[in-house]
Amino acid sequence: MGSGVSFKIKEKIYKACVQSVMVYGSETWPMRVEDQQRLERAERMMIRLMCGVSMRDRISSDELRCRLGFEAVSIVVRHGRLRWFGHVERKTEDDWVKKSRSV
Repeated sequence: MGSGVSFKIKEKIYKACVQSVMVYGSETWPMRVEDQQRLERAERMMIRLMCGVSMRDRISSDELRCRLGFEAVSIVVRHGRLRWFGHVERKTEDDWVKKSRSV
């Protein structure tokens, strides 16, 4: 499965380069179902390419993600949004960020 590059290196490159670009700014996106599905579809495609696995091999994307040790992109987005929410909630009431939350 895959080329001679180890899964740990692939994981680090994926998280640092690919996943970070995919979710950049997602804390403030108005996330729609189509957006989430598009992110998940792109992630599945990239994971299959990295592993050198096609649909004919009949290996689920979840299994490949577990083998590589990746957290699903939807979970990464959810954690980022919750982290951003926590930052906004800790702001003082007169801060412009906190005021813009209720608009």
